[in-house]
Amino acid sequence: MEPRILLDATPSIPVTRIDGSIDVAGETDRYGFTLNESVRVVFDSLTDDASIRWSLEGPRGAVVSDRGFNASDSYERSGEVALDL
Repeated sequence: MEPRILLDATPSIPVTRIDGSIDVAGETDRYGFTLNESVRVVFDSLTDDASIRWSLEGPRGAVVSDRGFNASDSYERSGEVALDL
């Protein structure tokens, strides 16, 4: 067996986890935040449910529109950002 090295890194910006729940069919929860510089925004739904949808809006409009929770993604963005679930 050969030795393996596992790498670990500390992110250069704080990582924020947002927890919530969708309690009623058709409900939309909006989470807004401001990014002072261009950073990679990563969305991981922690589920593979295509029936739950998400969108990401930035200063210039839609970045991701009406995507299922089975399709997580990441983008580099700055400015006022809103995540709709």
